[in-house]
Amino acid sequence: LESARLGIDDGDLENAAAEAQSAAALAHRLNDPRDEAGADYQLTRALRLHGDVNGAIDAAAHARDAAEKAGDAVLQVRALTELATSTKNKGDYIPGLQYELQALRVELAGTDRAAKAETLTKLAKLYEQIEDNARALEYIERARKLADANGTPKQLMRVLVSYANILNDLAPEQNARTLDYAGRALQFAETAGDRTMQVDARLQVARAKFSAHDLDGAERAFAATLALARSNGQMQSVAHVLLRQGELLERRGHLNDPIADPRQ
Repeated sequence: LESARLGIDDGDLENAAAEAQSAAALAHRLNDPRDEAGADYQLTRALRLHGDVNGAIDAAAHARDAAEKAGDAVLQVRALTELATSTKNKGDYIPGLQYELQALRVELAGTDRAAKAETLTKLAKLYEQIEDNARALEYIERARKLADANGTPKQLMRVLVSYANILNDLAPEQNARTLDYAGRALQFAETAGDRTMQVDARLQVARAKFSAHDLDGAERAFAATLALARSNGQMQSVAHVLLRQGELLERRGHLNDPIADPRQ
């Protein structure tokens, strides 16, 4: 389990998925639903980052069922939020919202306020996708305050990356604030050696620079993000960077690359 978790942080997604699958199989043989849920949760994260959305959904469903059997509310919430994220990535926003609200109901019966911040973050993203922008901004601010007061530094940084993403989408004029949040998360990720968070933070830094009309800075930031995402095997992030890079090239007046990048 620990090897799988570290593999995700290091960007070694294929090895992380293999370790999580081995851990899940062993936990199943030992009839240990809590460890089985933990392993399937890590497997979900590895598969989602690598771009296997259907595999991630299956693993998250297994994690949810095992966590419920074990009576572990925290793991149940984590599995539900992963189900919500992977379902959203597939384009099914309303089921994703239902999973996230279910996670929130489980959390309200417990005391893990830091985990609640993660659920509020996912809810904010889902509300953005269904174009309820006011609620998206309300929920991400609630998540930030909860993570700041009750979470670990890593939990807070994850919220800040998501906050930067939402601000880049909904309030690009707030690029200074966005750069602050994404920059703090990037500095933490580099110090901690968390390569997957580095990709997410770098992408938001690049987008904020683009919004601030710092096209040279944005171009360098996009290139660095793309190289790291490819090195990690984070294919979903590779796709996102190529899309945003195409927008940058269009702004510069280059006509061929803006077509090639979105196609890729």
